[in-house]
Amino acid sequence: MFVETIDLIKNKIDLNNKILCIPTDTVYGIACLYDDIKAKNRIFEIKKRDQLKKIPILISSIDQINLFKCFINEKVLYLMNKHWPGALTIILKNDIDSFAFRMPKCQILLDFINIYGPLAATSANYSGEKEINDIKKINEIFGDKIDYYITNKVRFTSISSTVVDMTTDELKILRQGEIKI
Repeated sequence: MFVETIDLIKNKIDLNNKILCIPTDTVYGIACLYDDIKAKNRIFEIKKRDQLKKIPILISSIDQINLFKCFINEKVLYLMNKHWPGALTIILKNDIDSFAFRMPKCQILLDFINIYGPLAATSANYSGEKEINDIKKINEIFGDKIDYYITNKVRFTSISSTVVDMTTDELKILRQGEIKI
């Protein structure tokens, strides 16, 4: 279903087990509520993504990282304050697991996350292929495997986010993207 504006999704129940195609500041993404296991599994199937490759989490505030009990040191906080919202994905860990977080610089999406909570989101493409930034082409490829296509007009950079691993005290650049570090 094409939804002209995110506001037309009335409540969180409408998002249970649902996959969204969302605009971000960098590329279109395929997303679901971060804690919706069924929907996440559908994303892995839709994208033909390796189950061992985690799906990043989009947040609208640094406070939302507290849901995951991740360690945030001064270096991490500096990066967050300098580059968020923006095209920087930061991998953090807690006592059990690691997570990749990004706060997109897209007000429509930030407002949505403020209302419904963090989203598990990855680029709109088959795993390993080039990102697709045309909603009609995404629909041609994925069709009704995606429940909601959000068609808000946003400006994309078409450059993926920079990904840094901050699970240790050393900053490791895993992918150099839009933000140069």
